[in-house]
Amino acid sequence: MDASTEACLARLLSVAAPLLALLPACAAPPGETVATRIQGDVHFLDGHPARAADGRLNAVIEVPAGTLAKWEVHAESGVLEWEMEHDARRVVQFLAYPCNYGMAPSTLHSKGSGGDGDPLDVIVLGASMARGALVPVTPIGVLGMLDGGERDEKIVAVASGTPFEKVTSIEELDERFPGATEILATWFAAYKGPGGTQLNGFMGPEAAAELIEEAISDYAAQETTARAR
Repeated sequence: MDASTEACLARLLSVAAPLLALLPACAAPPGETVATRIQGDVHFLDGHPARAADGRLNAVIEVPAGTLAKWEVHAESGVLEWEMEHDARRVVQFLAYPCNYGMAPSTLHSKGSGGDGDPLDVIVLGASMARGALVPVTPIGVLGMLDGGERDEKIVAVASGTPFEKVTSIEELDERFPGATEILATWFAAYKGPGGTQLNGFMGPEAAAELIEEAISDYAAQETTARAR
């Protein structure tokens, strides 16, 4: 293959890739079925600590970057499941996720603290990671957000082995990777359609640390209450 053909192919792939990301998720080959749940070796929420051995935050990847199928860990069963919406498997009707998306195990963004009552959401920057993977990440900030009138902040984090691994703050992310925060803000503001979500801007690593500690404490309090019953 000569250089001009290679260049042409590269241009075609650059155009095709984002278009392919818009296709509905996971059509199965004839005679096969699409997996709709992942059973981990342990309970995805309760079976892992919030922090890795080195002190970083653990994140369970629910939605790999570049995909549309909306998966979530079921809090009671601990199984990672493809969500149902209107009697169908949920597929985001927008551009594919620009980041890996998941939750921090052994955390609770409790309603008593103004949250949505779910585990803490985590955005992990970088290339697509395996669904169900447990990834130690370094929080660099928070994306403030309201969803249905409830606080639904997202921890923004980086992982080892990615171009972002040495980033330590949202400010540094903007300096080293101009446009990254704009992409995240635009996507999360628009993916549910007009009026679906409301963004409250980005906050730094100090806000992330405070939110994480709050979520770890709220989870521990919930577990203590459950055991006392």
